[in-house]
Amino acid sequence: MAKMVKLKRIVLLWNVSISTLALHCFADQENNGINEDFNRLVDWIRAGGGRVDERLGIGFHMHNGENIRGGVALEDIEEGSELLFCPWELVMGTTGGTYVVPDDHCAILEEYAQEVRVGDASFWFPYLAMDD
Repeated sequence: MAKMVKLKRIVLLWNVSISTLALHCFADQENNGINEDFNRLVDWIRAGGGRVDERLGIGFHMHNGENIRGGVALEDIEEGSELLFCPWELVMGTTGGTYVVPDDHCAILEEYAQEVRVGDASFWFPYLAMDD
């Protein structure tokens, strides 16, 4: 049986929280579209110099009576494993490849809104497609 692991250090790129690890994905129709979006996001992260563990997936599972989308372990994951590394260049709103964000937080929201308007032609589309 898979052991739940405590994530000690992870940089989250998308609004999908990887706060809950589950033992397996649900294989329903709704998950198929989510998995396609997740796979596109993983490819984008890797193309940008990031790393995503092959044992990490995304799926729906019940939590406190609600169907929650989140990270799932597709097989056993050893404690201390790096599940995701995302370079700062792939974190919207940061500048110069660092964790630094502009003082004008409205500028970040304006950038986000502009990229949403661009749609699938946006560099950020794989990230934006995962946002509800």
